[in-house]
Amino acid sequence: MAVVSSQFCKSEEVALVYRRGWRNEEVLDLTGRPLFKVKHPSFVWNRDHYIVDLTTNAPLVRLRPQMFLPVRGIWYGYHAQQDRMLFMLRSSSIFQISMSIDVFVGSDKEPGKNRQPDYQIKGHSFSRGIDIVRGHNQEQAKGGSLWGRTEYTISVAPGVDIAFVVSLIAIVHDKRSSSNASSTTV
Repeated sequence: MAVVSSQFCKSEEVALVYRRGWRNEEVLDLTGRPLFKVKHPSFVWNRDHYIVDLTTNAPLVRLRPQMFLPVRGIWYGYHAQQDRMLFMLRSSSIFQISMSIDVFVGSDKEPGKNRQPDYQIKGHSFSRGIDIVRGHNQEQAKGGSLWGRTEYTISVAPGVDIAFVVSLIAIVHDKRSSSNASSTTV
């Protein structure tokens, strides 16, 4: 399913490498060719993150955390060129033992209480990996241990928007990093 663009939906499963450095994250294919870069905010008052397509060097997705009432950890994903909302992401509940994040695709700023999430991001306590599932537990992407490593693999199912998956993982990484810094759990 295309969220950012159908050009990032492949007909076969795709394996990627997510490489983290200090304030520098990039996504490579298995041959080592860079595909995406995560640009972090350069100023304290600018909280926007960008997913940049390294084949064209153009920003694809602008990620913006909600500034007020950060209890639910709400983030918005916008198309960087057209400034239209692509998705909204929020913690499934305020208090969590293991990570569970709801993702709503579309332009609804606040989806109704009865609306089911289009995707869910589920964290695993022991392996510290994540799964991104759609609808009735259809696995769309799987990430290895995201915490404490500088490099890990991502498996993306056929037909899933790779740029969308990279955006979600960048948000999860940022949420996890900022929660560790303030000694709270996501």
